[in-house]
Amino acid sequence: MRDQNDLNSLDNRCHSQTLNHCVAVGVAALLVSCQSTPQTSPNLLESPAFSQPSLAASIAQDSVLVPEQYLQRYQHIPDAEAWRQDLYERKDFAKIETRVNEYLRAERQDEHKSGFLIRLYRTLGKFPNPKNEYTSQDKQDYLHQTAVLQEWMAAYPTSHIPYLIQGELHVNYAWKFRTGQVARKVTEEGWQLFHYYLQEAAGDFSVASQLNPNDPNIWNELLHLAARTNLDPYTPEYFFEQGLNANPSHLGLHTTYLQTLYPQWGGSQKKMLAFARAAYKKGQATQKPMLGNVLLLAAREIDRDDAVHPITWSEIQTVYQDIFAQYPDYLRMRYYYAHDALEREKFDVAIQQFEIIGDRWTTNTLWDDLNEFHRSRVYVYFKEAVQLYKL
Repeated sequence: MRDQNDLNSLDNRCHSQTLNHCVAVGVAALLVSCQSTPQTSPNLLESPAFSQPSLAASIAQDSVLVPEQYLQRYQHIPDAEAWRQDLYERKDFAKIETRVNEYLRAERQDEHKSGFLIRLYRTLGKFPNPKNEYTSQDKQDYLHQTAVLQEWMAAYPTSHIPYLIQGELHVNYAWKFRTGQVARKVTEEGWQLFHYYLQEAAGDFSVASQLNPNDPNIWNELLHLAARTNLDPYTPEYFFEQGLNANPSHLGLHTTYLQTLYPQWGGSQKKMLAFARAAYKKGQATQKPMLGNVLLLAAREIDRDDAVHPITWSEIQTVYQDIFAQYPDYLRMRYYYAHDALEREKFDVAIQQFEIIGDRWTTNTLWDDLNEFHRSRVYVYFKEAVQLYKL
């Protein structure tokens, strides 16, 4: 439960700006019957209230945790989260500057490095507590993280990187006050602070774009904001085009733009399908198979509301085959393939991917944590065993 005094205190800290100025810029057999609602992602594009939870989400929602001894078998493969200590504890700004700029120089040609930069920026802009619920600890984390980022800005006054990360932080902080509730349940004060911190984020991204317009991740985040906030005279199309100038094959830009075409935001399934298939063909023509992820994202979103599956399983498999033909050792995509096979109840394919993954775990996949991943893995083996038993 939020402390009302904390909310009032934070409201008073908002630079004394007026509200008008802050406009919106084994047990597996028991799991199949679980009822759940989709979690709200810290993304400016919300899931529609009428969507059904995915099969993996239903499995993950069970309240009983997997015993720790079952999770100890996994080897953790570090990803972008390993850099949080470098930033917020060691304050090793030089190390992060070197890595980011190295990857920026290569990201047009290297889809791996481009994807890592997306994850790195967003991971460094997160809170230790990822839930969309404001607590007094979130306030302390916010003050600490912004203080570190401002040290970075002072040490590297021409660098866009700390501004981009601070923008991410402000977006995530805004969602703390939005609370993950449906709109009618958000308090007036919650809406005020939500819009205020989104406006702060827009300012951060704007500064970053002036310092380095060649980083497509900046335009991607402005595209996120433009989709849901008042950034007149700019439009999502403007930010999309600016981002494409920086990297024509940037996966983040394409997946974000796809989300602006969702029916709940004025688009349509027809527009989603046309854009997703065009992105896939673009990837084929330019040997950038990771753009096929746009088609995979469209399939996941449409499947929530349409049992007909206009994107066929054959199309999904072809996307993955193209990716693994070019990147056979890309472990991260094995998690995505296993997840999509689970959702379409292709348990034999899911098992193939789980066998390749083995007892390894990494973050920033379609599973939020290891507990959820393990549950899904057990569920798939159970369902395949039941099918074999029937045979």
